[in-house]
Amino acid sequence: MRFQIAPAKNGVKICQCISCGLSTRGKPAKKKKVCYDTECIECKFRDNDTHEGPCKDCEESFQVFSDLFRLAERTKTLPNLSPPEREKYLELELEVKKCRQNLVDWRSHIVRKKVESKFTCNLKQSLKQNEAIVVSDYKMKILATYFRENQKKFFAKRGTSCLGFMILTNVDSKEGTVDVNFVLLFSNDTTQDANFVLAAKAYIYSDFLPTLFPDDIETINVNFESDGAGCFNSSILKGCQPHWREWTEGKVEEVQVRHSVNGDGKTALDGVFGRLGGNLRAAINNGSKDITDAETCVAAFEDGAGIRGAAAAIFRPVRGDDLENRNKNLTHYHRIVLDRENDAFRCWRHSGFGKGVVIGFKTISNGWNAPPQMPDYFVTSQLPTVKSESESDHSTISKQSRDKKIKVSRQVAKSEARRKK
Repeated sequence: MRFQIAPAKNGVKICQCISCGLSTRGKPAKKKKVCYDTECIECKFRDNDTHEGPCKDCEESFQVFSDLFRLAERTKTLPNLSPPEREKYLELELEVKKCRQNLVDWRSHIVRKKVESKFTCNLKQSLKQNEAIVVSDYKMKILATYFRENQKKFFAKRGTSCLGFMILTNVDSKEGTVDVNFVLLFSNDTTQDANFVLAAKAYIYSDFLPTLFPDDIETINVNFESDGAGCFNSSILKGCQPHWREWTEGKVEEVQVRHSVNGDGKTALDGVFGRLGGNLRAAINNGSKDITDAETCVAAFEDGAGIRGAAAAIFRPVRGDDLENRNKNLTHYHRIVLDRENDAFRCWRHSGFGKGVVIGFKTISNGWNAPPQMPDYFVTSQLPTVKSESESDHSTISKQSRDKKIKVSRQVAKSEARRKK
């Protein structure tokens, strides 16, 4: 993502303040709010901290590139310069220009990453009783692993898909606290596309999410978050946002869809994936089991210590009539809010910055290959939502105590053997 370069009086200086870094190209330069500084990030673009043009620090940062360009121009005009050497200096000049642009993008990216992280934190702290945050991400494909593997079994491994969901709720309305539930969907369908995610969301919204809320809550407002992978940043997934209330019979309204910028968006769901990998390896090493498909993955998850607050299921989307949308307008925006009153989407390239862009429902609906329908799926196995305290502690406290006893008994046996000698 590239950002606006605000011209100075001489037209060559660059300003990378917060407002400049979060602005899009094509707009005229206006008053810039707050300088590029960590302390200024917390002030959230206060109007009293403004400056007309590029700050001194921004100008000094890019002065080195101006000096390099000046030296390159002088070198190219030398009379005794051979054609190969002249070509070499031209290549170096292009590299300098590329490094200069990389510095512009990098500094803008840091500011944007901090602002997006702050927006996510504020969203969690202000979570209401009828709201939920649903975070989704794919784990790397789980390759088949055998307790005793020969060369024939090593090749042609297709893998098993695992799509995880982290659901944050605040049903008790305690300020600053949230309840967390994890859902791991194992599938032998290895095509990780938008239609797979859409079918998985249909299961979460219609069957799992309503069980976390009391019956007196009529509609659950969902804020969906993910990373910027193509299966999540898709016109299919974003274009179905207005249809969830109809598909779930009024139970769920997806009020917002966000996907994070590169280098951001790490959540506790990534830690659950790491714990899952440890459980699967322990099931192979300790239980002499093989992991070859979704069924064996769930069996290994069930026989092991499990993960607190996590449920696992075998999931399969129904393929055939997959949705397609030719309109790619929504893929350019990182935050999309549903506006029911005006039958439109309010879209932002950067969350919480600016007024946003309005895109009508009709603009998106014209791109569908067929009228959107709730996707079908099969869930053939599911574990309890939350492991009990004794089960969750089995792999930590109890196992450590057993290992300690074994170690002490071995030390006693060695000492007695020395005495007999």
